[in-house]
Amino acid sequence: MTEPVPRPVRRDPRHRNAVRRVAGDSSASVEHAKSIEWTELHSIRCLVVVDVPSGKLSLADRVILGAARALANTDEFVALMAFGELTDDAYQAGADCVVTLPGLCGFRPDGRLAAIDAAFEAYRVSTVLFVEQGDMADLGRRFAASRSASIACDVVAIEGESVVCQPDESAQEWLMPAQPVMLLTITAGTPFAGQRRTPLLLPPLLLPNVRETGLTAVDTVAADPDRVPLAEARLILSAGAGVTDWMLYHQLSRLLRATRAGSRVVCDEGHLPRDRQVGASGTLVHAQCYVALGISGAPQHLAGIAACDYVIAVNHDPRAPIFERADLGFVADVTSMMRALVAEIDVDGS
Repeated sequence: MTEPVPRPVRRDPRHRNAVRRVAGDSSASVEHAKSIEWTELHSIRCLVVVDVPSGKLSLADRVILGAARALANTDEFVALMAFGELTDDAYQAGADCVVTLPGLCGFRPDGRLAAIDAAFEAYRVSTVLFVEQGDMADLGRRFAASRSASIACDVVAIEGESVVCQPDESAQEWLMPAQPVMLLTITAGTPFAGQRRTPLLLPPLLLPNVRETGLTAVDTVAADPDRVPLAEARLILSAGAGVTDWMLYHQLSRLLRATRAGSRVVCDEGHLPRDRQVGASGTLVHAQCYVALGISGAPQHLAGIAACDYVIAVNHDPRAPIFERADLGFVADVTSMMRALVAEIDVDGS
């Protein structure tokens, strides 16, 4: 049997946002001998739905893929549906098959729902997983409602065929069976650490024409970084006791468009609100980049930034524990470093 060839793109000329194309498996370039052909006997245990505007899988995406692998048996398949041009190796991250939909970037709930629904039926999906963050959390709830499916939200852990839910980080947890639709937090699993999966070649997915009839975004605007929940912020500029020039710190955060945060001592002294505190006794953050200015790195603080992708630290003490966690460290005076960064950004005009 030869590998299926994706059909050409077809668009409805009456509506520029209409979607009429075939979404194929991104493993088309993989050698046939190293792939598994889809048959009528196959089905998908977990479909993981992610948004990849930058092309990269976030830490949260990798955690959800890891959770999907924990739910699936060794002989069951995990599929990834990515909205955007995926550049990362999803098979190394735990996926058996991948569907990429670059034409459904941005706020397109109707089109995205149609794509998920088509995959759900065509690939005989048992469970659909979303991250409990931003647009994906909204999309997961929309999908469950559209199919009148049972849903588990705020999933913080997976225990065999059961899941633990903790709504709004409350003091109570709920144990329930795994549901057809689940929204997982970043604590629900760990990134897949096994061997690269052998690609499963999915048959082409035909998407129907979809006219966005509901709320539609016509443009995007930059969000106020300080309105972003600290747990969801992608770039965090965090201050510790080593920060003494607060006007300079606030100026740098504005220029970087970074979410402001701080250590416990900074919040205790009133320099930042309590909801900006990072650490085991504050907020556990999952930023793509966490910049620690003048933070020594107490155990409680290090616990709060354990899930960050990259940590950049600036501290005058070369023995500060923060450097053990940092991906990039500068032994320097914090005020001088902030002043140099502000001058550099002003010169670049960025």
